[in-house]
Amino acid sequence: MSAAWAYWGVILIWSTTPLAIDWSVEPGVDWLFALALRMWGGLVVAFVFLAVLRERFPLDRRAWHAYVAAALGVYLSMLLTYWAAQHLSSGVLAVVFGLTPFFTSLLAGVGLGERLTWNKILGMLLGFGGLWLFFHDQLTLGDWGWIAVMVMALSTFLHALSTVWVKRVGAQVSGLAVTAGALLLSAPLYALSWVILGVEWPQTLAPRTLGAIAYLAVVGSVLGFFLYFHALRVLPASRMGLIPLLTPLLAVSLAMILNDEHFTPMAWAGFASVMAGLLLHESAALRRWGVSRMKGRSI
Repeated sequence: MSAAWAYWGVILIWSTTPLAIDWSVEPGVDWLFALALRMWGGLVVAFVFLAVLRERFPLDRRAWHAYVAAALGVYLSMLLTYWAAQHLSSGVLAVVFGLTPFFTSLLAGVGLGERLTWNKILGMLLGFGGLWLFFHDQLTLGDWGWIAVMVMALSTFLHALSTVWVKRVGAQVSGLAVTAGALLLSAPLYALSWVILGVEWPQTLAPRTLGAIAYLAVVGSVLGFFLYFHALRVLPASRMGLIPLLTPLLAVSLAMILNDEHFTPMAWAGFASVMAGLLLHESAALRRWGVSRMKGRSI
């Protein structure tokens, strides 16, 4: 599979993920139940795919290093995301996740030696300023609204850290194997979290909730992470950071159409500022992408 197909596939899948998460943690369903069921189901599906496709699951030291790095995003980042999803709408989740390129650039500059330009610095300032405007209305939600925003921001930072870490390891392991390894390491951690937090099985599961969990297990976890890590092997970490440039636009549109979510003028101004910051931050990468397209390359 080409990196281009994997790249655009991730954009499509991650655009639908915030809405699916919102539907999977509906009232009466514990957020950790929805997350653990998703990841355990994803683990089974991932190893089934490995067997069907006859792909190797490396067990050398560098491969395990990559699995540990990926598990940071699969376990801790997702744990924080699902907790925050109790208090934030799917559109809000998508916008906060849109900060990923900013965190990725900062971490890639430290861990991968990628240069931090003035465009990126100014884009970050514009983006974070827009985020403050977007969440100005969260003041009406009390402390939990802002705490959830901060938790989601931390989740986004950890996802970026996982991305840079996997890239730095540089293990020659397929995206599917990295996904399976990360889920394998995360599975017992979810079981431990389940026991510690005393999660109970819900009395009833609405068809939409069950469908959302199944979608996230197969498409969001296995296919999404597989495509992501497959593209990450080939493309620069900063280019992977372009993904959240498009996903918030699509995710917010889906939230308005399918979830009847609405935003105030202040929130729209903040959203526009975040997107402008992302465009400025990634302007050089967008120019390179345009040149490569003109030369007939995939990405």
